[in-house]
Order: sequence, then structure tokens, then C-alpha cells
Amino acid sequence: MASYYVSGYTPPADVKTSADVKAYQKRLGVTADGVWGPKTQAAYDKNGSISTPQSFADYYAMAMSYTAPQTLSVAAFDAEALQKELKGYLRPTVDLSISRRKEAAKTANAELDADAVSRGMGQSTYVLSMKEREQDDAERDVTALEAQYGAVLSEKLYEAMQSYQNRLFEAQAYNAQAAASAQAAALNLASNWYASAQQSASPVSKKAGTSGNNNNPSLSMEEIYELMGYLDDAERKNLFTGQTAYWVTLREELQNSVSSRIYAILEEEFMPKTPAAPVGGARTRANYTR
Repeated sequence: MASYYVSGYTPPADVKTSADVKAYQKRLGVTADGVWGPKTQAAYDKNGSISTPQSFADYYAMAMSYTAPQTLSVAAFDAEALQKELKGYLRPTVDLSISRRKEAAKTANAELDADAVSRGMGQSTYVLSMKEREQDDAERDVTALEAQYGAVLSEKLYEAMQSYQNRLFEAQAYNAQAAASAQAAALNLASNWYASAQQSASPVSKKAGTSGNNNNPSLSMEEIYELMGYLDDAERKNLFTGQTAYWVTLREELQNSVSSRIYAILEEEFMPKTPAAPVGGARTRANYTR
């Protein structure tokens, strides 16, 4: 048995190392133990179209599938349903208060009638005036109760809307931060996978002056700018000038993805600039070295 597959199970021709097997297993969704066995073979037979990542973009896409964040969602605000719910517990109290006020007016008028009869006044103008005044007072009180009910209902609806907007904003901010963190994690993970794959691959010679001649670019401009956004100044400098295998290979992939002119523009835009020597002052070694 080879170190990366079980006897009787032959991995694809492009799988030649344990690292290759792990990359395949991660894409197939099985345990990434670096050994091609029955479970990996079964998953491959079911999803044989999945290929081993070749470019940094492939690794990044695969990494994003593993780092995709859990997002927060906020149920849509239903003002009509909330208003119905608020009325359900506010209205009974208002109706009870109105009913009591009307009963109080009836009782007061009945007492006026009884007092007038006991005094032999009957239906005098004075008694009628007092009863009308009591009825007017009761109607004004009922109107005030209705107005107070409407104001409380509007206030509760407004507070609920504000609370909903706050929750929505918090969810959006959380999701944006989670997405940014996932992208950063995916970039780091893809970088590690890509570096590991390049270390296990045979060195590839590249003649000078062939930048931009690859008819199958592996990085789109969107992916290039996304990559640049996650690299700090030191990493960008390594991308354009670093001599380690990782940076040389990544630079070659960048060069093969764009024309020589676009590559020069990218280098001009993203290559960290060396601060210019101070105008006027003494010219020391510090002005020319960094």
C-alpha cells in the first residue's frame, strides 16, 4: 500500500500525495485523513466530477465553502399583526373604563331624579340642566379615553418599529462582520493549502517575458482585487518581489492571469511605496535605505 491510498483503491491520476488526497476529501465531504480508501472512493464515484484544486482561486473557493458564516435574520415587521395584538390587550381596559364612566353618568342622573322627586321639584329646568351637564361630562371623558387609547397604541407601534429597525441594523452589521471574517479565514486557509500543494509539486520553470500569455487565467480581476485587499504591505511586497517558492508561484499565477500592461498597473497600484527622501535636509544613508 502506498502512503496515500489503500490497496485495491486507486485514486485519480492527478492525486499523487497525501496532501492531494486531503484536498480531494475536503471537496468530497469525507474525513480528510490523507488516505484514499473505501469511503473516499464511494464519495468519488458519486461525485466524480469534482477535481483537485489547481489554482489559488480554486483553493479560495473551496475554503469559502468551509468558512461560510452563520448569518442572523430578522423576521419582517408586520404592523397590522402587531396592531391587532396590541388592541387585544389594550382595548379591553379602555372599554371597561368607558363602560364604568357611562354607568356613573346614569347613576348620577338617577340620583338627581330621585332627589328632585323627594323635594317635589319634578322635571324642573334645573334638574334637566344638571342631567345634561353630567351627560356632556361623560361624553367628554369617553372621548378623552378614546384619544388616550389611540395615543398609547401609536406609541407602542412606534417603539416596536424602532426596536425592529435596531435589530435589523444589528443583524446586518453582524452579518457583514461575519462575512469579512469568513473571507479573511478563507484567504488564510487557501494560502496554507496552496503553499502546501506547491511545496509538494515539481518546480515549474518559467521563461522571462511570458506574462499574460496564458489563455486560461486562473484569477479574475475581482479575485485579484479581493486578494490585494486582504494582504498587508509586507505581503504585497512579497507578492511582487518575494523569492520563496510560495510567493514566486503566486506571482506567476498573477502574471499568467493578466497582460503585461495590467500586471504593471497592478504593481504600480499595490506595491508598497518607499518614502521619498526629505526635501532639503541632510542626505544620510537613512534617506536611501529602509
